Amino acid sequence: MHPSRRRFLQSLGAGAVVAGAPRWAFTRTFDPAREQAPAVRDPKYREWSSSALAEAKRLGCSYADIRFTRNRAQSLAVRNGLVLRGGSGFGGGDATETYGFGVRVIHSGVWGFASSPLVTPEEIKRVTGIATDVAKASAMAKKLDVQLAPVQAYD
Repeated sequence: MHPSRRRFLQSLGAGAVVAGAPRWAFTRTFDPAREQAPAVRDPKYREWSSSALAEAKRLGCSYADIRFTRNRAQSLAVRNGLVLRGGSGFGGGDATETYGFGVRVIHSGVWGFASSPLVTPEEIKRVTGIATDVAKASAMAKKLDVQLAPVQAYD
Protein backbone atom coordinates (compact mmCIF):
# COMPACT_ATOMS: atom_id res chain seq x y z
CA MET A 1 0.00 0.00 0.00
CA HIS A 2 1.27 3.47 -0.85
CA PRO A 3 2.61 5.36 2.25
CA SER A 4 0.31 8.38 1.82
CA ARG A 5 -2.69 6.06 1.38
CA ARG A 6 -1.75 4.19 4.55
CA ARG A 7 -1.43 7.45 6.48
CA PHE A 8 -4.81 8.59 5.13
CA LEU A 9 -6.48 5.36 6.24
CA GLN A 10 -4.88 5.62 9.68
CA SER A 11 -6.15 9.17 10.04
CA LEU A 12 -9.58 8.13 8.83
CA GLY A 13 -9.67 5.30 11.37
CA ALA A 14 -8.59 7.61 14.18
CA GLY A 15 -11.26 10.09 13.14
CA ALA A 16 -13.89 7.36 13.24
CA VAL A 17 -12.85 6.43 16.78
CA VAL A 18 -13.13 10.05 17.91
CA ALA A 19 -16.44 10.54 16.11
CA GLY A 20 -17.81 7.48 17.89
CA ALA A 21 -16.72 8.69 21.33
CA PRO A 22 -19.51 9.59 23.75
CA ARG A 23 -20.78 13.15 23.60
CA TRP A 24 -19.66 13.95 27.14
CA ALA A 25 -16.04 13.41 26.10
CA PHE A 26 -16.12 16.67 24.14
CA THR A 27 -18.78 18.62 25.96
CA ARG A 28 -18.02 22.29 26.28
CA THR A 29 -19.62 24.33 29.00
CA PHE A 30 -21.71 27.15 27.65
CA ASP A 31 -21.96 30.68 28.96
CA PRO A 32 -24.19 30.50 32.06
CA ALA A 33 -25.36 34.09 31.52
CA ARG A 34 -27.12 32.92 28.38
CA GLU A 35 -30.47 31.23 28.94
CA GLN A 36 -30.64 27.60 27.86
CA ALA A 37 -33.28 26.59 25.35
CA PRO A 38 -36.43 25.19 26.96
CA ALA A 39 -37.45 21.59 26.33
CA VAL A 40 -39.20 20.95 23.01
CA ARG A 41 -42.66 20.61 24.53
CA ASP A 42 -42.33 23.49 27.01
CA PRO A 43 -45.56 25.59 27.18
CA LYS A 44 -43.45 28.75 26.84
CA TYR A 45 -43.30 28.15 23.09
CA ARG A 46 -47.10 28.35 22.80
CA GLU A 47 -47.15 31.55 24.87
CA TRP A 48 -44.34 33.12 22.85
CA SER A 49 -45.94 32.08 19.56
CA SER A 50 -49.30 33.54 20.58
CA SER A 51 -47.57 36.77 21.55
CA ALA A 52 -45.83 37.05 18.17
CA LEU A 53 -49.01 36.30 16.21
CA ALA A 54 -51.05 38.78 18.27
CA GLU A 55 -48.43 41.48 17.70
CA ALA A 56 -48.36 40.79 13.95
CA LYS A 57 -52.16 41.00 13.81
CA ARG A 58 -52.09 44.27 15.76
CA LEU A 59 -49.58 45.66 13.24
CA GLY A 60 -51.87 44.77 10.32
CA CYS A 61 -50.12 41.68 8.94
CA SER A 62 -52.22 39.28 6.88
CA TYR A 63 -49.93 36.34 7.74
CA ALA A 64 -47.33 35.57 10.39
CA ASP A 65 -45.31 32.62 11.68
CA ILE A 66 -42.56 32.17 14.20
CA ARG A 67 -39.91 29.46 14.30
CA PHE A 68 -37.67 28.60 17.19
CA THR A 69 -34.32 27.05 16.35
CA ARG A 70 -31.65 25.22 18.28
CA ASN A 71 -28.51 24.44 16.32
CA ARG A 72 -25.76 22.20 17.62
CA ALA A 73 -22.44 21.81 15.85
CA GLN A 74 -19.31 19.89 16.65
CA SER A 75 -16.22 19.92 14.47
CA LEU A 76 -13.37 17.50 14.09
CA ALA A 77 -10.01 18.31 12.54
CA VAL A 78 -7.28 15.93 11.36
CA ARG A 79 -3.84 17.35 10.61
CA ASN A 80 -0.79 15.32 9.62
CA GLY A 81 -2.42 12.14 10.82
CA LEU A 82 -3.29 13.55 14.26
CA VAL A 83 -6.87 14.04 15.32
CA LEU A 84 -7.36 17.52 16.76
CA ARG A 85 -10.33 19.13 18.50
CA GLY A 86 -10.58 22.87 18.19
CA GLY A 87 -6.91 23.19 17.40
CA SER A 88 -5.76 22.25 20.89
CA GLY A 89 -5.90 18.47 21.19
CA PHE A 90 -8.73 16.43 22.67
CA GLY A 91 -9.36 18.67 25.66
CA GLY A 92 -10.34 21.83 23.78
CA GLY A 93 -13.39 20.55 21.99
CA ASP A 94 -15.10 22.69 19.43
CA ALA A 95 -18.79 22.28 20.20
CA THR A 96 -21.25 25.12 19.83
CA GLU A 97 -24.95 25.53 20.42
CA THR A 98 -27.02 28.46 19.25
CA TYR A 99 -30.62 29.18 20.06
CA GLY A 100 -33.01 31.78 18.73
CA PHE A 101 -36.11 32.46 16.68
CA GLY A 102 -37.26 34.00 13.43
CA VAL A 103 -40.52 35.73 12.50
CA ARG A 104 -41.99 35.88 8.99
CA VAL A 105 -44.90 38.15 8.13
CA ILE A 106 -46.83 39.32 5.11
CA HIS A 107 -47.79 42.98 5.23
CA SER A 108 -48.96 45.05 2.26
CA GLY A 109 -48.65 41.91 0.14
CA VAL A 110 -44.91 41.48 0.79
CA TRP A 111 -42.82 39.16 2.98
CA GLY A 112 -40.84 40.52 5.91
CA PHE A 113 -38.42 38.60 8.11
CA ALA A 114 -36.39 39.26 11.25
CA SER A 115 -34.66 37.05 13.83
CA SER A 116 -32.82 37.18 17.13
CA PRO A 117 -30.72 34.91 19.38
CA LEU A 118 -32.37 36.45 22.47
CA VAL A 119 -35.65 34.68 23.28
CA THR A 120 -37.83 36.74 25.61
CA PRO A 121 -41.42 37.97 25.24
CA GLU A 122 -40.22 41.55 24.81
CA GLU A 123 -37.68 40.58 22.14
CA ILE A 124 -40.25 38.50 20.26
CA LYS A 125 -42.59 41.51 20.16
CA ARG A 126 -39.77 43.81 19.03
CA VAL A 127 -38.56 41.44 16.30
CA THR A 128 -42.13 40.97 15.02
CA GLY A 129 -42.25 44.76 14.61
CA ILE A 130 -38.96 44.71 12.70
CA ALA A 131 -40.24 41.97 10.37
CA THR A 132 -43.33 44.11 9.72
CA ASP A 133 -41.16 47.16 9.01
CA VAL A 134 -39.08 45.11 6.55
CA ALA A 135 -42.26 44.09 4.71
CA LYS A 136 -43.54 47.68 4.63
CA ALA A 137 -40.22 48.92 3.25
CA SER A 138 -40.12 46.15 0.64
CA ALA A 139 -43.69 46.96 -0.43
CA MET A 140 -42.44 50.16 -2.06
CA ALA A 141 -40.73 48.11 -4.79
CA LYS A 142 -43.28 45.32 -5.21
CA LYS A 143 -44.86 44.49 -8.54
CA LEU A 144 -47.28 41.80 -7.34
CA ASP A 145 -48.73 40.78 -3.99
CA VAL A 146 -47.62 37.51 -2.42
CA GLN A 147 -50.42 34.96 -2.66
CA LEU A 148 -50.35 31.85 -0.54
CA ALA A 149 -51.66 28.71 -2.24
CA PRO A 150 -54.51 26.87 -0.54
CA VAL A 151 -53.58 23.75 1.37
CA GLN A 152 -54.32 20.54 -0.49
CA ALA A 153 -54.99 17.27 1.29
CA TYR A 154 -53.04 14.24 0.07
CA ASP A 155 -54.47 10.75 0.22
